[in-house]
Amino acid sequence: SRAEGDRRELVVSADGYALYRRRAGAGTGHAVSLKPGVPRKVQVVEQVSGKRVPAPSVLVMDNETGQPLGFTGSDGNLGFQAAGKGRVQLSAVSRDGRRVTSSAGLMELPQLDTMVGRLIDSSSRGGIAGGLVWLEGKPWEAVLTDRAGGFVLQAGQGVQGRVVADATGFLQSGETRFRFAGDGRPGPIIALEPAAAIEGTVTDGAGRGVPAAAVGIAVRRSHPGMVRIEIGGAPSPEAVTDEQGRFRISKVDTSSNYDVTASADGYVRGKVAVIDLVPGRTRTDVKVRLDAGVQAGGTVLDPDGEPVAGALVSLSRSQGRRMGGMMILDGSEPEAAEGFSGEDGRFLLTGLPPGNVEIKIRRKGFAALSRDGIELVAGPDDVDLGEFALSPGGLVQGMVVDTDNLPVEGARIHVASGGGMGMMTFSSGPVSDTEPDAVTGPDGWFALEDQPLTGKLNLNVDRTGFLRGGAAVPEVPTLEPLTITLEPSLTFSGVVLDGEGEPVPGADLNLTRSMTSGAGGMQMKMVMVEGSTADAEGRFEYDGLEPGKISISGSAPGFQETRIDGIEMVKGEDLTGFELPLTPGAVVIGRVLAPDGEPAIDAAVALVQEGGEERFGQGPGRTSTDGGGNYRLENVPPGTVSIEATHESYVRTVRDIEATEGINSLDMQFEGGQQVSGMVTGPDGGPVPGATLRLDSAGRGWGGPQADTGAAG
Repeated sequence: SRAEGDRRELVVSADGYALYRRRAGAGTGHAVSLKPGVPRKVQVVEQVSGKRVPAPSVLVMDNETGQPLGFTGSDGNLGFQAAGKGRVQLSAVSRDGRRVTSSAGLMELPQLDTMVGRLIDSSSRGGIAGGLVWLEGKPWEAVLTDRAGGFVLQAGQGVQGRVVADATGFLQSGETRFRFAGDGRPGPIIALEPAAAIEGTVTDGAGRGVPAAAVGIAVRRSHPGMVRIEIGGAPSPEAVTDEQGRFRISKVDTSSNYDVTASADGYVRGKVAVIDLVPGRTRTDVKVRLDAGVQAGGTVLDPDGEPVAGALVSLSRSQGRRMGGMMILDGSEPEAAEGFSGEDGRFLLTGLPPGNVEIKIRRKGFAALSRDGIELVAGPDDVDLGEFALSPGGLVQGMVVDTDNLPVEGARIHVASGGGMGMMTFSSGPVSDTEPDAVTGPDGWFALEDQPLTGKLNLNVDRTGFLRGGAAVPEVPTLEPLTITLEPSLTFSGVVLDGEGEPVPGADLNLTRSMTSGAGGMQMKMVMVEGSTADAEGRFEYDGLEPGKISISGSAPGFQETRIDGIEMVKGEDLTGFELPLTPGAVVIGRVLAPDGEPAIDAAVALVQEGGEERFGQGPGRTSTDGGGNYRLENVPPGTVSIEATHESYVRTVRDIEATEGINSLDMQFEGGQQVSGMVTGPDGGPVPGATLRLDSAGRGWGGPQADTGAAG
C-alpha cells in the first residue's frame, strides 16, 4: 500500500539481477521480467587525520528508489548488479548519519561538523538545563542541554535544516535554521518562550464531574467574521478528563486568549473563555459546563412504507450560510450526533444543541437522503422528527485508464450532483479534506452505488502523477460503464550550477506556478510555491506539473538568489536538463539590539525589497535573530544594499552597507517607539475582555502590531 502523495513507482530487486524500476504513471498492471545485471563496484572513503581511508560498514542504496544494495566491506568496497553501464546515482549513509550522493565509482563521506549552541529562557535570558535539542526529523538523535543550557550537535558537512528545541514548561521552538558548513560558524542561541497551563473541571448541569470528556483549546476570535489563517505550527493541546471530570492542558502559548471547549457523549459541547494567561503559571479556576441538550427521534422507511433497520442517521448543526456559489463557515467545530435505526426503523439521538440542524440518512441499497432546515427546540420532551422515506438508488460504474489505455489504480472519484463544479468554501476555522466517494482498484475499476436516480452527476477524478480529469453522467444508472482517461502530469528537472559550470549541492529551490479553479460560477487564481533541495550533484526534479508557465528560483550559501520566469511547460512534454546558474554573493552577519542594549530576540532581518515588496520568514535575503540577537543573512548581492530589522515591539530600523563577496559585518539597534494603551468598552460602558486591537499603517488593513484586551478591557 502507499499514501496518496507517494511516488507511484514499482521497484523489484533480486540477487544477481538488475534493479527493476517502472513508474506506475503508465498504468499499474505490470508483468515483471528481471534481467541479469551488469557487475558494478563502488568504494566509499572518508578523511581521517588528513588522509583518505576506506569506510567500512556503510549502507549503499539506489538514490532514486531508496532500495538497499548492501554494506561496504573492510576495504570500503561494495559490488552490486546494475541495469547497464550508464550512470547510476547512489547514496551512502554511515552509522553516524553522514551521507553522500554520487554517480561516481568513488564516494567520499563528508567530515563531521559540530554545532555548539545554547538554550535560554526568553524572559530571564538564563540557560535552560535538561532541555532537548535535535535536528528536525531526527528526534531520536536529541541531546540534553547542560546546566548552562549548552548543547552540542554533530552532522556531516553540508547538512542543513531546522533545529528543534523543547523543555518542560516552555513552548517548543523549531524555527532556527542552521547549515553545517565546516567553516567554524557559531551555533545558535535558541530562546524558548515560557508556557502557561490550564486546569479545571468539566461538570454536568447538576455540578457532577463528567469523566472521559474531550477538552481542547482554540484561539478566541473577536467575532464570527474574523478569519484567521495559520500555516504550519503545532496543534492545539488537548486533554481527557479523569473520573472526577478534572483536566490539565500544558504548554499553552500566552500570546493569545482562548476558548476552552469540552464534549462528551450525550451532552452539548460546552465552551468558556480564558483570558490573560501568565507565562510560567497555571490557571486553575476553569469550569466548563455540559448540558444534556435535545433528544430527537424519527422513523426510517423504505418506498413501500416498511421500516428500514440499520440505517446510519446523523444530525449536525449548520456551520455557516450559503452565499451564491460559496459557503461561508463561522469557524466553529461541527456539532453532530449519529446512530442507527432499529428493527422498527426508529432512531433516537441525544446531546443535540438547540437550533437549525441537517439530517443525513444512509443505508446500502438506497440513495442517501439529506434534509436541512430542521429546527430543534429545547424542552422536557423528545423532539419527534417524523418519518423519512428512502428512495432506491442506481449504480454508476466505470474504469479509469491512462493514455496507453492501461488501468490506473488509486484514482480518487468525487461526485458533484447536478453536473456542477461544487461549492467553494471559505472558513475562519478548520475545513477537513473531502473523502472520495470511490477509489479505483488495481484494475482501474470503480463503482458508485446508491446514487440518486434524479438529476445529473459530475465526476471529478484526481491521482498523483496525472492531470485532473472527470466525466459528466447524464443519467443514473449508467447503461454502459464509463471510461475516464487521465493524461500524465509533467516533470521539470535540471541542475544548479556555479559560475564555473560546477554543480552546487544542497541549493535551495522554489518553483512557482499558478492554477485557476472555479466553483459556483466563480473563478479563483491560486499561486503555489513548492520548495526543494538540490542533491549532492546539484540536481533537482519536480513532478506532478500541469501545462503552463512556471518560475524557478535558487539560492545557496555564498551565492545570490537567481530567478527565471516564464518557463513554458508544454502538454505531453517533460522538460529535462534545465540549467539554473547562480552568481556569487555576499554574506552579512551581525547583531541586533533592543533600545536598552539587550539582544533583540526574533527580530526579522531582510534586504529592503524594491517596490515595497514584503517577504516573510526565512529564505533568500531574509532571516531572523536568535536568542543572542545574532543573525546571518545569506544571498546578498554585492554592492550598496539596504538592510532592515523589524520587531513587533520596536520601530523599524534600516542601515546601508557596501557589501562585498564573502563575509560582511553589520550591527543594528532599534530605537524606542511609542506605546498605545487604552480601554475597550461595550454599549453599557463595561469592559470588553478578549477584544482584538491592531495598529495598521495608513492605507493598509493588515500586518500592524496586535494585542488582545485583558479581563478589565
